[in-house]
Amino acid sequence: MVEAKKNIIEVYYEINVDCPSCKKTMDLTENNFDDDGVFSKPLFTNRWDEVKGIKIECIHCDNEFKIDGMEY
Repeated sequence: MVEAKKNIIEVYYEINVDCPSCKKTMDLTENNFDDDGVFSKPLFTNRWDEVKGIKIECIHCDNEFKIDGMEY
């Protein structure tokens, strides 16, 4: 008997933001930005407003800025 192939979903995601100073894009799932799911938990639980006001520092130019929100 041949076992049917399982239909498995694979999830790949990025949470990108552009630095307001240097305009370069950063993926907030990398470089320790998403420690403890600070960005991914609100994304996957539809609580996008929770990211408002979080401060991050650009990995390209060291500019610190606040996140204004999240959108699809």
